[in-house]
Amino acid sequence: MIAAISATLVAVLIAPAVASAADRVIRSRASLVTSVGPLKPTDTGVTRLTTLFGRATAVVPRGNGCVVRFSRAHITVTLANFGGGDACDAGRAQSARVDGREWRTQRGLRVGDRVSRIKRLYSRARFRRGRWELQAAPLFGLSVVTLDASVADGRVRRIQAYLGGAGE
Repeated sequence: MIAAISATLVAVLIAPAVASAADRVIRSRASLVTSVGPLKPTDTGVTRLTTLFGRATAVVPRGNGCVVRFSRAHITVTLANFGGGDACDAGRAQSARVDGREWRTQRGLRVGDRVSRIKRLYSRARFRRGRWELQAAPLFGLSVVTLDASVADGRVRRIQAYLGGAGE
């Protein structure tokens, strides 16, 4: 019994703090995305992401960016470092794309929901360039889409959130 408790305690202490289903909410304020589950715009580097979502299934450096996939958590995060340097080490959370039913927006839109639910939850949503633009915010003198949904066969397949951490 004591050995089992000790083993469990060790596993908890050394295991990454993977986001639970309760943490799978995309939050916004004034049309700006403030978090995607436990991910914040100020989170930096692949090491930090692994503490949030577990082991990465793919890490792909791309110029000033780094695309990191977490298949078990159903999230892909793009890190960016416009000041130079390795974005995989020092890049901030620029965007995140979720593709699992456990994820939802603050208003309750989930991957797998019908398009009709988009229209109910986001009355100002517009379908443009093959995606539903759910919210936009004035950034850099432009209206920038900060949350959108890709659909196929009348259902939400992915939700994309723009965190803009590299621009902070």
